[in-house]
Amino acid sequence: MSLVLTTPTNPGVAAWTDATALPQIISFLFPMDAVGGGTVIKVGWVPIACVLTAVNVYMTPVNTQGTFVLNWINLHAGFGGSFDMNSLPMATVTSVPLPAAGDPSLVFDPALSAGRWDITLQSDNAAYDGDDVNIELIFGS
Repeated sequence: MSLVLTTPTNPGVAAWTDATALPQIISFLFPMDAVGGGTVIKVGWVPIACVLTAVNVYMTPVNTQGTFVLNWINLHAGFGGSFDMNSLPMATVTSVPLPAAGDPSLVFDPALSAGRWDITLQSDNAAYDGDDVNIELIFGS
């Protein structure tokens, strides 16, 4: 059993709680350097079985040259989703639409393909002019 110290609503009172009884949240936030006319890939994995609950993106300024697409893939499921990064409002954290709850692409497990995911940013134009790209993946239990 793994225990964590929790603080209930009563100030000054804390208790040890079984960590497996608490919701688990894992967040990966990372900057990504895009390459004009190229592809950048970020690979990661989850340490526990979980579900992808959100993908948030941020960019400023937004690219105006050619296409710029974010793809995410659950390596066990073999598919995920994509998002047109040129559609972002400038300097605003934006939630990427995800498949419906229960979709196999949202379920990650270290026992299956080591819980791995890929994030890919693809630009089709060497004159790419976006900058400050940040991606956040949020997983929950």
